Amino acid sequence: MYGYKWQTLNGQYVVNANGVPVKTDAIEKLGNFNPKFTAGFSNNFTYKNWNLNLLIDGKFGGIVTSGTSAQMAYAGTSASTATFRDANSWLIPGVTPEGKANTVSVNAEKFWQTVAQGDYSWGEFFTYDATNVRVRELTLGYNFTKLPGFFKHARLSFVARNLFFLYRGNAILDVPGIGKRKMDFDPEVSFGNSNFQGVEYYNLPSTRNIGVNLKLSF
Repeated sequence: MYGYKWQTLNGQYVVNANGVPVKTDAIEKLGNFNPKFTAGFSNNFTYKNWNLNLLIDGKFGGIVTSGTSAQMAYAGTSASTATFRDANSWLIPGVTPEGKANTVSVNAEKFWQTVAQGDYSWGEFFTYDATNVRVRELTLGYNFTKLPGFFKHARLSFVARNLFFLYRGNAILDVPGIGKRKMDFDPEVSFGNSNFQGVEYYNLPSTRNIGVNLKLSF
């Protein structure tokens, strides 16, 4: 995946005369959306009449770019845009294109609207490490032993799928004064398939399924 980055000079971020970031002249490689590897853990635990089945899996490595995060930053509705909002002053530690230390402060609105650019954001600012580990499935069941004569077996189970995340990656860019923002979407939900893999844009949240299962044997 390729996109615009925050231009650097001798390892320092470059800002213009107004104190806002300067993007690279051309798109550069952000990373690969394919994970380096996937892994999972499944086990079954039994105690007396109780049975617990647990499936945890994860994808490690890869990146995902979020158009939703860019749009929210542009509108000022994401949590990260609140930093420095009230202070109305944000001196970014960096240099001018000429290599001089930055002395001009910028407010949060100007910063985020510059890098978000409406529908055409600078990719590096809204790209995240796609590593994620989640509880994919959990089943807790109880086997009944005292049953009427016409029942041979009865099992009542609580079943949950895509229950919650144990870990999600952060933004790949460490923004001065803000740090690496936390991912707040499901990295496995993308804009589409084929040419749009690794891009998330205004998708609905992934669903969590919770239910009860009753199994009777005669």
